Amino acid sequence: MAKVQEDFVAQIKIILQDDAHIIVDEATETELKAMLTDAVELIYDKDRPYIKYKSYTGDGTYDYDKPSDWIDGFSKIESVEYPSGDQEPQMMDEELFRLYHNGTTEKIRFTEDSPSSSETFIVAYALPHTLDADNNTTYEADFQALCHLAAAITLLAMANKYTQSSAPTIAADVVEYRAKSDICRAVAKEQFTLYDKAMEKRDETSAALVIREYDTTFPWGGEYLTHPAKWR
Repeated sequence: MAKVQEDFVAQIKIILQDDAHIIVDEATETELKAMLTDAVELIYDKDRPYIKYKSYTGDGTYDYDKPSDWIDGFSKIESVEYPSGDQEPQMMDEELFRLYHNGTTEKIRFTEDSPSSSETFIVAYALPHTLDADNNTTYEADFQALCHLAAAITLLAMANKYTQSSAPTIAADVVEYRAKSDICRAVAKEQFTLYDKAMEKRDETSAALVIREYDTTFPWGGEYLTHPAKWR
């Protein structure tokens, strides 16, 4: 059975392990659901959108309507199979289709082909996920990753809350608020790392080896003193 919002919230609570009420002692279940929604909409949707498919029948033209549930500003074409139905799927090169606004509306345009009425094609396109009390389009394999992401966002929210706490009456309260905020941010960083690992993201590191061309003589034609041409 597909997991829904309540299942995610239960797992987020397990991840946080806040029995001592040091980190998220004020986060309600409603707030956890809100943080989960933020996790999906702000990050997960961009990392792994919901891919949907629509089959079209050609009409001899090169312009076709976008799917009815297409969301402007988010949706994009992932791939086009044309003609569809072959045992070995024929995926079109990206330069052979595009989105084109004709001045009235945006269409899916074929740049070279005009599918006939005897041909069909399939458009794969991206949509944001749905995750609520009854529906869930997120991928089952990403359940733990998404829970870690929601936990991280919850911790950041709590860190901000502690930072913005009203002026304390004694200096000890200042230390406590700062300590809680620092703990939340540190643990949030760990949760973001776990999300990245679960999603199999690569760290953005500099290349260990760079290959490039370089001049073998000086601009005026003279050779280098330590490695003249006869040694190369």
